[in-house]
Order: sequence, then structure tokens, then C-alpha cells
Amino acid sequence: MPTRVEPLKILSFLVALTLVFSTFTAATAQDDDHERRLAIALELVEVTQGEQLTLQIGQQMSPILVEEIRRNIPDMSADDTVIAEEMLGEFLGDFVGDLIKWTAKLYADRFTFQELTEVLEFHKTEIGQKMISEMPRLMNEGARNGRNEMQQKFPHFVAELRQRLGRN
Repeated sequence: MPTRVEPLKILSFLVALTLVFSTFTAATAQDDDHERRLAIALELVEVTQGEQLTLQIGQQMSPILVEEIRRNIPDMSADDTVIAEEMLGEFLGDFVGDLIKWTAKLYADRFTFQELTEVLEFHKTEIGQKMISEMPRLMNEGARNGRNEMQQKFPHFVAELRQRLGRN
């Protein structure tokens, strides 16, 4: 004799099944949308020359990092330093690749596909390209100005701090 299933149980099961399916579908759609955003974010990083800028920063930091290596391994010979510099170049290359992926993920997590598309399209325009090409100079000049201002103003700050602390 077949078991009789109450209509309410069937309805509850169907509602639960629909919720599970719709949740799965929404999660898949969100994953697909995130993948689309991530793809366009990677393109944005490429168009804005993020990799080249990051490599330039790495090259500028390289002597500082070599000095840090020397502090950690004080008995390094000149040959050891050459090896360290070669390894550091490889390390920075790998690091830059990871940094590009992290940057693209940050963009994809914080901007919609439409927003990323608009930003990308702007950076492909003449003024967008000018902004990209000028950005390193602007950043360098801004950093230089900031350093100069800090060098001028920091001694006054230290003098005020000494006075407040009673250590004239």
C-alpha cells in the first residue's frame, strides 16, 4: 500500500528545493559577475600600466632591500651580493605578478562591472592616456615635495616636542 504524502509536506519540500536552487543560481551568477569584474579589472591594471609602475618602484626599492639583506646577513661577500641581487630580481618579479592579481581583485571587489568598464574606457581616451603617462612624474614630484617639506618642518616639530616634554 503506497504511503500517502500530505500536500503541505510536498509544498514545503518544493519551496525548500526552490530556495536551495535559487541560492545556488544566485551564487553562481555572483561568481560569474565577479569573474567578469576580475577580468576587466586585470585589463584596467594592464591599460594603466600598473605592472610597469610596480616594477619601477621595485627597481627603486632594490638598493634599499639589498641593504636590508646585508643587515640580516652581515658576512655577505661581493659574490654573495650578486647572488642576492639576482634572487631579489626574481623575487620582485614574482611579487609584482601577485601584486597585480591582488590589485585587480581589490578593484573587482569594490566596483561594479559597469563602473570598471567606464573607468577602463576613460583610461583608453587621449586624456586618460595622458593621465597614465604623467602619473609617475606627478607621483615622483609629489613625493619629492613631501620629502622636502618634511625635512624643513620636522626639525621644528622635534623642537616643539622637546619643549612640551621639558627636554630642551
